[in-house]
Amino acid sequence: TSYIALGAAVLSGDNDRIPQIISDYLINAVGIVASGDGLYADGSYIAYNKTASTGSYGVMGFSTLVELAYAVSGTDADFADPAAVTDFLYFWAMNSVIPSIFNGSAFVGTVGSYVDDADALGGRAVSALLGLSEILDETRAAELKAIVKGYGMSSNTAFIGGLSSYGACALENLVEDEDITEKYVTGAFSFSEMDK
Repeated sequence: TSYIALGAAVLSGDNDRIPQIISDYLINAVGIVASGDGLYADGSYIAYNKTASTGSYGVMGFSTLVELAYAVSGTDADFADPAAVTDFLYFWAMNSVIPSIFNGSAFVGTVGSYVDDADALGGRAVSALLGLSEILDETRAAELKAIVKGYGMSSNTAFIGGLSSYGACALENLVEDEDITEKYVTGAFSFSEMDK
């Protein structure tokens, strides 16, 4: 619904409504939760008040927030505290998204009923990581780009079909960029029935 409301405001030229839409639909999603749905301090993502959904709804929520933050970054409709939003998204990337991905694909044990879409969800996450790198400070952006380049340099190509058009072009450019050294992430994790 946030995309629909935001799109309607943009298309109608109602720039005064855009900050309110962002506030109403997005600000509530930014922050660590202690109960209910959302991102927890340990990196897990809960949906439906009890279901661990780190690699499915977690990736979808992460990618949606990144896309919206990217869309309004530096505009009159930007968040009141853009640094708080990018800090939160960076935390989400480093503590939830990246640990549940191996060579670009999401661990099957983290995607719940989306088991057939683990590669596509990985591609969606990689696209979002690339988008996030565009609105972060140089140091954190370089770290994310090195990790994503590692995914692109791996022998796994299954996640590539899940990349957005932007993600596919950005990953190709990143892999060819000799100034960025790929980083291969260790410590990725998936626990038995993590999605239950």
